[in-house]
Amino acid sequence: MKKYKILIVPQIKNTEQSQIIERPYEIELETDKFDWSMDQYQRNRDPFNFKILSIDGNKTDNSSSL
Repeated sequence: MKKYKILIVPQIKNTEQSQIIERPYEIELETDKFDWSMDQYQRNRDPFNFKILSIDGNKTDNSSSL
């Protein structure tokens, strides 16, 4: 299994009178099925974008998801 460090950036929520902006946060996942795991993490949550920060402790330049 690989260990992923992921930056989660919640999307801006628009209400009738304002916008709600949540702070980005990091999570760690240990999985062999990254896409499936992220699909499951997304379930029952507000929309967000993500960026893989590292895989097995090695930093990545993966910016395709943000």
